[in-house]
Amino acid sequence: MISKQLLKKLGSLKLAVVLISVISCVLIAATLVEAKYSTEMAVNLIYGSWWFSSLLFLLSLNVISSALVRYPWRRSQYGFLMTHSGIVIILVGAIVGLLGGREGYITLSENGAAVDSLTTGREVLQIGRSGEKSYLRVPLNLDRIKKSTAPIRISSESILPPETLQASIVSRYAHTEDRTVVSQGETGFNPALEISIRPPTADEVDDIREWMVSNDPERQILQMGPLFIRLMKAETEERLQTLLNPPPVSETGGLGKLNFKVEGVPFELNVHQWLGKEMKSEDGKITIALKEYFADFRMAEEEGKPVSASDQPNNPAIRYEVSWGGEAEPKTAVGFAFADYPDLAMMHVEGAGEKAVEVLYDFDRSMMDVGIFAENSVVFLIAGPGEKLHYVARRPGEERHSGPVELGKILPLEGWKMNPGLSVVQYLQNAEVRQVVTPVPLEEGSGFSRPALELQLTGGGHSTNVVIQWNRPFEVMAGAVPENRVPVTLLYTDERIPLGFKVQLLKFNMPTFEGTQMPASYESLIRVTDQETGDALERKVWMNHPMSYGGYRISQSGYSQGMGAARSTLQLLADPGSWLKWLGSILLMLGITVMYFWEPDKKKKSSEGNSNKETDQTTA
Repeated sequence: MISKQLLKKLGSLKLAVVLISVISCVLIAATLVEAKYSTEMAVNLIYGSWWFSSLLFLLSLNVISSALVRYPWRRSQYGFLMTHSGIVIILVGAIVGLLGGREGYITLSENGAAVDSLTTGREVLQIGRSGEKSYLRVPLNLDRIKKSTAPIRISSESILPPETLQASIVSRYAHTEDRTVVSQGETGFNPALEISIRPPTADEVDDIREWMVSNDPERQILQMGPLFIRLMKAETEERLQTLLNPPPVSETGGLGKLNFKVEGVPFELNVHQWLGKEMKSEDGKITIALKEYFADFRMAEEEGKPVSASDQPNNPAIRYEVSWGGEAEPKTAVGFAFADYPDLAMMHVEGAGEKAVEVLYDFDRSMMDVGIFAENSVVFLIAGPGEKLHYVARRPGEERHSGPVELGKILPLEGWKMNPGLSVVQYLQNAEVRQVVTPVPLEEGSGFSRPALELQLTGGGHSTNVVIQWNRPFEVMAGAVPENRVPVTLLYTDERIPLGFKVQLLKFNMPTFEGTQMPASYESLIRVTDQETGDALERKVWMNHPMSYGGYRISQSGYSQGMGAARSTLQLLADPGSWLKWLGSILLMLGITVMYFWEPDKKKKSSEGNSNKETDQTTA
């Protein structure tokens, strides 16, 4: 009796009306959110929420109860039963799709690299040992992070022991920026200058201040239009005089020199003189060959070999070969020497230890008549030895002039038509440089943001707070015992789901309506390659004409026209409940057909009525 009453309440028409009304209002709100903001926001806030799935479950329960309360069913109720069963199956398929489905986007460049994973738009924090493929992916509940007043601990025991590292989320920042902090170190000689640039004619403009650091290749040179400013350091008085009065390019060739030590034996080779040649030691046992010079060293992605991106000495490098030891015990060393990165060892040694050969590429950029410096105005700031500061300046076609630098005073460049108003504000002899991530307000109308997470990391009896920016790996040494510490990488990024296949954009086409520039359609010719078998197929995808592959439906979503090649955005959707939706729809249509066109009880009553009339007439 109680179960019958409960079924009547659960299957009541009033409850059905309330549920359908609420779901309709929610769908209207979701449509407005999707139209004003994005599909990702609508999915995260509504479609993918637990309460929306609960509403669908309650509606399914209502439909099931309304059918069970009429049990046992008569033949006249078969259509009603089929209709309600179809509705239930459709709702179950929707819930299965919401809970187990995968939806995301990939952006492809025309003739660019293939993509093998989709981006869901949900934010995650990845934690794992550096260099390993396995990692822990922690989905982020942004509402909980925003409302929480205490750090939210992340359970990472599945991949890291608790004593190694424990992480907690302190806060999330919508936008951050990098700020360089330069401070005085304890020992060593790493000069850093804070310079100020303010043209004398710009009275109402604030001065521009930048830090320049001699040991940081990215902060050695500052370019402002046709003006180049470079910081050099002079450890000795002899080096200072060389920088103030460099030898002419005709004597040095402008390509620098290489200093070798082959098992302790030193050699100094002028690159201009020995490039493409072999140098033998006096006893003939050691041979050094400078094979190739790269003014702007790069590794070509497609060919996989070194090339020079330009003829300017932006990243000078030399490919060399060294052989020694004789025929009995031949020893060789092949590698690259980099002027700006002396600690970058790219060397292969055979027959000897890795440290048998030492190479240092000394490329002196103080020569203003070399490369890009020859065509522009140049100011060299020379720090050292000690507290001394000097400058050397030259404009194209003019003689260089030099002199001492006083802190806070503008350099005497009055003869220049575009006087930069350059001065040195601060000088640190041994600078320590670190980047600090600072939360800042997002400018209104700005389409670019760089969010960040503030984490509290605990391990080895210590605790510290760090700020991790979007898509920037952060590495920390974790462990209680210094000898057993392991590198751990944390990454705040989009959730990415492997596809099991690769998608590459071969050609993007955007036909327009005749006589206008309005796009009529977006068409992407893509190649899909199975990662296991290597089988590939090419298909064209355009608006309302998707393709299916690997359990995903791939459809055209949008495009962007950047610098050079076009970029196409494709939507990928895997819905494990789609077959239930199709089955439920077919059953629903069959049930409606049966309800309207098959009425067995009415025919039975009609035949019984006719039989009774015939009996009465016979009796009469």
